[in-house]
Amino acid sequence: MKRWLERNHWPHAINIAGVPQVVREYYEKRMAGAIPAAQASTEQEPNFAALDL
Repeated sequence: MKRWLERNHWPHAINIAGVPQVVREYYEKRMAGAIPAAQASTEQEPNFAALDL
């Protein structure tokens, strides 16, 4: 979840259990279209399979 939130530029906080949390008001505005979605990230994750020997 944290990776997705960061990749899609959603502000969040991590609670004591390590679970990311988003403010409900921000979520509702984003879902209603009041806050435009950030452009899709062109960043790709590294190919960890290439590290297997």
